Amino acid sequence: MPPIRRFTIPTRAAARRGGRGIILLPDELFVASYHTLHGFDYQLRPTRSITNPNFAGVHELKLVDDGIWVCSTRWARFLKVGFDGKSKQEWWARMKIRSFGAFAAPPLTVDKTRDNRVAY
Repeated sequence: MPPIRRFTIPTRAAARRGGRGIILLPDELFVASYHTLHGFDYQLRPTRSITNPNFAGVHELKLVDDGIWVCSTRWARFLKVGFDGKSKQEWWARMKIRSFGAFAAPPLTVDKTRDNRVAY
């Protein structure tokens, strides 16, 4: 697996600070940052990182049997990734017509083929 490169997010520092979500697995835990899930063993030694080109503004995490649901407030979407970071399932609130009236959210166009971790 290629090394995870560090990203510089071109927004205010406050948008990148603070806790964003934690999940516990039997032998490790993951803590979310703006664009990466950082894995640690229970002695808090780094184990691995999980990231995805559509991670941006990561907040809440939900562990399921075959991966992790990741909430992105930047994109108003939920993305289910495997433990390798590959997308398995997704739901983009601002791309669903039913969401526009319910949440008064304008449509959002996202290029899902590019690396969106550094786009905003």
